[in-house]
This record gives sequence, C-alpha cells and structure tokens, in this order.
Amino acid sequence: MKKTILLLLWISICAQSIFAQFDCSDGRFDNTSYFPAFTLDEGVTYGENVQPTIFNPNNIQTLKMDIYEPDNDTASLRPLIIWAFGGAFVAGSRKSPDIVVLATTFAQSGYVCASIDYRLSTNLILNGNPTNGYRAVFKAMEDMKAAIRFLRKDIIENGNPYRIHPDHIYVGGVSAGAFTALHTAYLDEDSEIPTEIADEVANNGGLEGLSGTPGYSSEVNGVINLCGALGDTTYMQMGDVPLVSMHGTEDETVPYGSDIIDLLNINLPVDGSASIHERGLNLGLNSEFYTWQNAGHTPFVSSPAYMDTTIRFVKDFMLDLVCDFNTVSVVEKSSSAWQLQVNPNPADEGFMVSMSNAPSGTRWTYELLNLNGQVLRQYQSEDSSFYVARENLSAGLYLLSVRSPEEQVVRKVVFR
Repeated sequence: MKKTILLLLWISICAQSIFAQFDCSDGRFDNTSYFPAFTLDEGVTYGENVQPTIFNPNNIQTLKMDIYEPDNDTASLRPLIIWAFGGAFVAGSRKSPDIVVLATTFAQSGYVCASIDYRLSTNLILNGNPTNGYRAVFKAMEDMKAAIRFLRKDIIENGNPYRIHPDHIYVGGVSAGAFTALHTAYLDEDSEIPTEIADEVANNGGLEGLSGTPGYSSEVNGVINLCGALGDTTYMQMGDVPLVSMHGTEDETVPYGSDIIDLLNINLPVDGSASIHERGLNLGLNSEFYTWQNAGHTPFVSSPAYMDTTIRFVKDFMLDLVCDFNTVSVVEKSSSAWQLQVNPNPADEGFMVSMSNAPSGTRWTYELLNLNGQVLRQYQSEDSSFYVARENLSAGLYLLSVRSPEEQVVRKVVFR
C-alpha cells in the first residue's frame, strides 16, 4: 500500500521574482555542524566614507568585512547572510562575539556569511537627539548597502569567488544591526526619509549613499531581525521581502512594540518587532516572530540557551526560503502513478489542473492558499482535471494543494 506523502512548501517572494532554491534533502542548512569547519577571509575592504573625528572633520573610514565560508564545500552556489553587530550605533565591531557565533554557525550549516563593520555615531553619547539618531541609522544603512553592492559586483564581474547565489542575499543583525538590516530592506522611497535629514541624505548619495561600488543593486531577499526596530512600519509594503523577528517582552533598550526609544536621550518613536510582525501579517508578507516572555534586550548575547533558541528559530525560517521542497519525494510509488500538471503557470485569468495516470474513482480535494497558509478556495471532485479561475485574486504567488486520500502534492502558482 502506498504511504501517505505530505509535501510542505513554504515560498518567499522578492518584489517581482520567484527564487531559485537549493536541494536540502541531505540536511544542508538544517544541521548546525553539517560542515565541521569554516574558512575565514578576514578584513576584506568593501568601501569607505566620511567619518568625522574631533580633530579631522574630513576623516575617511575604510569599511571592512569578514567572510565566513563552509570548509570543503563543493556547492556551486550558496545563500549569503550579511550580519551587522549591535551597540547602540556607538560601539561594537564585526568581531562582536554574538555575531561571530551566528556567522560561524550558519557558515557550518552551508551559508556564506559576511560580518560587516559600519560607521558608528559616537556623537550620540554627548549629543543624543532625534536628528542624530536618524543620521546614525542612515550611515549604517548606507554602509550595509555598499557591502551588498560590493558582493554583487563580485558575482557579476569578478568570477563570484564566494559562490554566492544572486537571488539569495539576506541581511540580518542584532539590536542596532537589526535596525540597519530592517531599514536596508524596507526604507526604499525618498518620501520615507525623515524631513530632518532629507536634504543631507539627498546631498550624500540619496538612499544608496556614497560608501562604495555604485551602479549595482542593493536589493535583498529577506531580513533577520534580532531585537531591532523600524522608524515606521509604513515603510513596509505589499510584496516586500520576508522577515523573521525575535524580541523580549521586557526589552528596555529597544521597544518590543511601538514606543519611544530613549537610550542616549535619542527620544525617537520606533516600531519594535511585535509591531513589525503585525504589519507584515497585515500586508500578507512571509513574517515569523518569536517572543521571549519576560526577557530583556538581546538575551542570547550572554546565554548559550537563548543563543541555541535563536539559531534554531532563524534556521527553521531560513530553510523555508532557501530549500527546494517543490520536488515530490516518492515513497513506494510506481512509475504509473499520477502526476500533477498546472498550465499555464504563470497565468493571467486562470489555469487548468490535471493529473496524468490518475486512478479512476479517486475523490480529489483542491485547495488554493496564500503564503500565510490561509485557504482561499476549496473544491472536491472526482474529475482528474479542473479549471481554477482567477476571479478577484490579486497578482502574486499562491500555493495549490491537490490531495487524494493517500497523497498530497503542492505546487506554487502565479497570477500575473
């Protein structure tokens, strides 16, 4: 007797493209020690920009990153995570211990990881105010975008030495680094720039900044937010990239929800992870959120147990983004068993679903779902072909589930 097969398909979308994905059937990206070791390319220069000091207002800071790769990896392409450290924009470095743990762990799981330095804003210590707070976020965001562009140029022009998949570039960070990653991904319109610094930003390269490697895309495919916040969740729009967030309910440094961040007397209203997740769900984005009940700011920094939870939750989320679960794994299934076909796909007005070699008398259940798993339509029929009309569905990516009493197959379908 055939065994029941359940195919779980989680799909992420980026603006207007569907990602190519990786084969994870052997545990790659899931097993923390899939690779026993990693290699480190240390101190790679990715850009530079003005970083005034007390004695030199025209001082230029060279921006560097450390790049972690799985050792003895033969894969032709790998996903990339760019990590940014925390420290309230006044302290920290790419060598921060928590960032090193995250980068090495994900490298040993099969990712390429880049830990970046970005320009700090030590003037916040003596002159904390909303305007300087905005400046600090924008400086870091501009540097992260330069790091993305630098690595994209490597992919296109320099033979892709780190074997990075161009459709799997993710940004993540801790605290201030999470602020940086979130704004890099979601603050993408001039109208969203705070008025206090709008002219200053416009005169210094706009949203892309002047930190290096102009002319290449700084787009990303997802965000890892560890105890960060956005200036305003309205930066997030339908079709934006997926995100995973983790935050403690008793965080007195970065608000768990929407509140004022008063660290260093910055006194800025921000939207923390809970508000970000709620906005993401309302927009239909792929958003997952882990709440540490009664925990303060970045509990994983000092606790191995919290770090283990962080790695596991983020890794599970990333599996859904990078792994190819769209190929049916057949167990005790003969060559004459039914095969699912969907045409056309992408579709404009509708598509035909058909099963070749379908056994007669089978009662099929068809379900069309959105990316949050919500069933939009459900049909039951004994016909081996069925037409699904678009009707009032908006353009985008959906999941089509077709199941018999013994098996289930899920396919991604697109309405243009």
